[in-house]
Amino acid sequence: MFSLRRFFMKIHTICNVAFILGGALGAGMMTGIAQEGLDLSEYWNSPEFQKRFLGSYGTDSEVEPRFDNVDEREFYTELRPLIFDDPDGAIATLETFIKDDTSAVLDFTLGALYFQQGRVSQALQRYEIATVKFPDFRRAHQNLGIALAQQGEYERSIPHLTKTIRLGGASSDVYGLVGNAYLNME
Repeated sequence: MFSLRRFFMKIHTICNVAFILGGALGAGMMTGIAQEGLDLSEYWNSPEFQKRFLGSYGTDSEVEPRFDNVDEREFYTELRPLIFDDPDGAIATLETFIKDDTSAVLDFTLGALYFQQGRVSQALQRYEIATVKFPDFRRAHQNLGIALAQQGEYERSIPHLTKTIRLGGASSDVYGLVGNAYLNME
């Protein structure tokens, strides 16, 4: 007979294993485990996480939108140096350029810049807009899941992190965050 309680216990166990393996495979990046729970502040601030996060400004044409017009492509080409040299200027430029019909890449980029500056609520909004504009935008789902997990919104983070995995973004970090979310939800 099917037992819902037994089913959730198995899921919990699988997530625990995924978290442990994710941490081990991530070369110890998810250190800082406290006795009462997980302290991921070291992880969020680690140079490895920051490098991968900044690397998310690149593209993967299989699971993300393309620029539909030449104007957007040229705009983004001119914007790229600003992203690294003058993030505030890049934010201001994006805020004035983005419209309801512009590419989800621009919303994602603005979200990433907001997140980088600690403006998490604005980042969440932009990542969500990017996933509405392009539902299979893997990096937008991944960053949205990460930002939600960082804010302790574990239940909301899980669908985005698992969609990241389904879209080919399986990594020890993503599995670790899914496991951590389930652990925190008990």
